[in-house]
Amino acid sequence: MNIKRLIEIVHDSFPRNERITKKQVSTILERLLDTISDEIIKENTVNLYWFGSFTIWYRPARLGINPQTLEPLQLPASKSIKFKASTRTKESLNKKN
Repeated sequence: MNIKRLIEIVHDSFPRNERITKKQVSTILERLLDTISDEIIKENTVNLYWFGSFTIWYRPARLGINPQTLEPLQLPASKSIKFKASTRTKESLNKKN
């Protein structure tokens, strides 16, 4: 799924008499994702109890190997984003039909 499809799904999920425009849906999703990104950049955990949580994961500096030359090289410490699905999301994923 891409952002355009997500906008369509959210837009179509509203009853016709309560429907907001696709432009409004796009703005809401953009602000939501910007807010989540901003909080992660500030190294805050974002918990969406019905979906999951996003946290910063720290990778320590380590020794690696250049696959072309097989020479050792120092890989610097870095940060990454870790997602942990909520129990509700895991149960939905594993629900038997």
